[in-house]
Amino acid sequence: DRQQRRMTEPIVGFVRREFIRGGPFPVKGLSVDGVAVPIEDFKNMPLGGYARMPAGQLGALIGGGAFLLFLLVFALVLRLKAVVSIALSVVLGGVGVYAGMSMGGLMPPTMPVVQNPVATAPFWELAAEAGVQSVVLDAAQAWDREPVEGARVLCGLGVPDARGQYISYFLYTADDLYFHRQNNRDSDTSSGGKKLRVDDRDGVLSSFLWGPPNFVEIAKLEGEQKANDELLKGGEVSYKESGELRARGTELKTLIKDLEKGENALKLPLQVTKQDDGTADVTIGGETHNVAEGAWSDWYHLTFEMNSLIKVQALTRVKILSMDEPYFEMFVGALEIDPASPPFWQPIAQPSSFSRDLAREFGPFETVGWSCMTHPFKDKIIDPITFMEDIEFTMKWREKMTFGMLAKDDWRLFMSCLSTPDRVQHMMYQFYDVEHPLHDPEAAAQEMVFFGETIQLKDAIPAIYRQVDRIVGRVMDEVLEDGDTLMVGADHGFQSFRRQVHINNWLEEHGYLVMKQPYKKGSSKILGGYVDWSETRAYSLGLGTAYINLKGREPNGIVEQADVRALMEEIRERFLASEDPDGSPSGEGSGGTRYGSEIYFTEDIHKGPFVDLEGDMFFSFNPTYRVSWGTASGGIIMKKQEDGSYQPGPIVVDNDRMWSGDHISVDPVHVEGMFFSSRKIEVPEGGINVMHIAPTVLMLLGVDIPAEMPLAPLR
Repeated sequence: DRQQRRMTEPIVGFVRREFIRGGPFPVKGLSVDGVAVPIEDFKNMPLGGYARMPAGQLGALIGGGAFLLFLLVFALVLRLKAVVSIALSVVLGGVGVYAGMSMGGLMPPTMPVVQNPVATAPFWELAAEAGVQSVVLDAAQAWDREPVEGARVLCGLGVPDARGQYISYFLYTADDLYFHRQNNRDSDTSSGGKKLRVDDRDGVLSSFLWGPPNFVEIAKLEGEQKANDELLKGGEVSYKESGELRARGTELKTLIKDLEKGENALKLPLQVTKQDDGTADVTIGGETHNVAEGAWSDWYHLTFEMNSLIKVQALTRVKILSMDEPYFEMFVGALEIDPASPPFWQPIAQPSSFSRDLAREFGPFETVGWSCMTHPFKDKIIDPITFMEDIEFTMKWREKMTFGMLAKDDWRLFMSCLSTPDRVQHMMYQFYDVEHPLHDPEAAAQEMVFFGETIQLKDAIPAIYRQVDRIVGRVMDEVLEDGDTLMVGADHGFQSFRRQVHINNWLEEHGYLVMKQPYKKGSSKILGGYVDWSETRAYSLGLGTAYINLKGREPNGIVEQADVRALMEEIRERFLASEDPDGSPSGEGSGGTRYGSEIYFTEDIHKGPFVDLEGDMFFSFNPTYRVSWGTASGGIIMKKQEDGSYQPGPIVVDNDRMWSGDHISVDPVHVEGMFFSSRKIEVPEGGINVMHIAPTVLMLLGVDIPAEMPLAPLR
């Protein structure tokens, strides 16, 4: 029951664990694969849900209804002769039978929904339930929730794209060194994108844009597969028939797999036709935009049709990165769920009609939860200027929407999230921090126009904050009235991310994690058969999260509950004394720098019935250090030796990725967020915490504060 669970479940982070085959396995915790939800659970379905009726039943229903309706019209309204009225009604009723049979059975028994793992009720839902009209824009972890009357919410972080994925994009390239032309695993980039080869044939390049899997067809094939399996299990078929059924079963599995992830997913034709003036006509699914080199297209409005009733509407933009030199390359952004026509099974707003209202008033906009193109930049698919252009694009439509909704008088609580400073700092610290391993003074001095001013890339971070300051100033000058309260807050700050720490390598070196001997080539994961769980006392997966191999909880746990606290204290003491032999976060020298700032014990900082979802410890780092990329997926890094054998690699290494700034796993004391209020308040001992915000908002609105909220309101 959502009412009972509210305000009790912690958000455990971007990665959570599951136990598979005797060991821990990391899975995404922020957004998960589609879960099959029965069609009966959905509201606002096409035809009111009648389309899920069997074809014959729906045909009889519509045909019979049409017959009676037209008979009444012809006989009573138009006063035609009885024989004529009956004849015409029979004909039109027959048309209704045909239409009903065509539409019947179009709904699959289930729909794949990317579900929200968070059960906690946000403060705007509590306010709305108390009668406070609320508007919330770009709300994190708010999708896939039951609407609350009085709360209009545009969902943000966590919303999937139109392909049912969290991050996806495409690069079409004529590079002769690249060969993959189909949507398959071989075309993957490291972060969910696809890199596809296209051929330039007399100025025309052709390919496809792949959309979501046709899960309607998948459901049909799965139904046949189930019936097939039941016949085989029944044992009442002949030897010849059983062979045919087994062969068909194998064929069905292949067809389903190809439909789910392969090149047989729904797709639209894509064609680029170069023009004499140096531009190109880019056509996707029948819609054409003329695009110049280095320029962005307008929005494409795309339709991926599963059957005559179920369609996925999507938006995307393209940028031609290079027309000819050294070869043609074109970037296609994420397939955004069209806010004007969201799928009934995956709404992006509460109520679902709110996104349509916003699109009608402000035009099309991005909807995927991880906004801004950090991942194609991290994958070196786009350059920093292209990334910053997208930042400006995102911030402009959010500003337009924010002030458009602020101008209305139908709300008492208003919240808008501006996440662009976070994205800029994640990616642009390499230009700002002269001590970052990737810092290139020449690249940092490169100029671009950002919000009408010429800036160098090294000034991108200050520039994005100037824009936030400008927007806040507009709110104060144009919107804020006497008696209003404006609060501006950030849930975290930032640091440069120069060096990464492999926690599992640290645990292995200090004897807390033991690997099986001999070490195997490719033993980069602690999962599977690589770890000797009979000797391992602690391991890490996720963004700084570590677990004790607890007896009775882990499948092969060895540590007694009575020994856990002493073990964690020992780990903390040794971790805080550890030094980086090769680097210094201040850039003032090499060696002798302690990278550990603190290890927090979950039992000391979090309470509640869901605390078991979290790790036992949180490794927290000093500035410019962070948990390694490999640790996040449960990895231990191996290094090949001169004799060809493999040994665990160094604990601390440079961060060589474009993702050059961060806050996750950095000790919170070093990445504190900022807070401003137009209402004078007393700062409590220990400072202001993000957990103060919800009770403070509810207090100001006169709404009862749930007892589960851990902190008192600011007064």
